[in-house]
This record gives sequence, C-alpha cells and structure tokens, in this order.
Amino acid sequence: MEDSIVYFIYGVLFLYLLFLAYVISTNAKKQQKIREQMCGLANNSLEMTPAEFFEMRSYSVGGRGNKSYARTMNFAGVYILHNKTKDLYYVGQGKAVLDRVNHHFSRRGNGDVYADYKYGDFLPSK
Repeated sequence: MEDSIVYFIYGVLFLYLLFLAYVISTNAKKQQKIREQMCGLANNSLEMTPAEFFEMRSYSVGGRGNKSYARTMNFAGVYILHNKTKDLYYVGQGKAVLDRVNHHFSRRGNGDVYADYKYGDFLPSK
C-alpha cells in the first residue's frame, strides 16, 4: 500500500516537472520571437500589422501586472505607418518607438492616424 502511494507521488511530481519544462520552453521561444521582431523593426527589415504589433507588445513573461517583455527593449528611431485606402504615409520619430506607435493606435497620438486605424485603413507598418 505504501509503495503505491510513493509511486503516485513520484508520478505527480514527474508530471509537474514535465509541465514546468514545457512552460519554460514556450516562454523562451516566445521571447526569442519577440527579440527577432524587435531587431527587425529596429533595422527596418520587418513590417507588422497593428494586430501583430499589439500581440508582440502585450506579451508579459512575468504574468499579469508585469511590464511586457517587448517594452523592455523599446528603442529610439523612426517609424512609418501606411494608410492603404488613401495611399498616405505617416512618418514619425520617437525616443520610445513602441510607446509612440501604441499612442497612435490608442487615441493618444495623432487623431487622423487613430481614425484611419479605427476604420481599418492600415497596412503593415515599419
């Protein structure tokens, strides 16, 4: 009887460690993807849709309430937003590009850019 309890505890412990390894591996892969995206944005070799931008920007390694992983790598530079309907480009610069672009898409930046985003007129941005 005691042996079966010990084996049960070992089994639960093994499953817990397996789950923990999976979570750590998934987080590491997600962090690597965000690092690659940030390098691509900083080098102007990557375009992102607003949905991809929000997904990347909101990922938090530490869970709810912690600063997002991408925001720890915010950078100064120039960004380009393209309105596909009007074929207009909005070029801006900022000390913290991720925060600045987020402001445009969340009603705290240029009102015209926000209105265009709200009506779905944006293509991927650099």
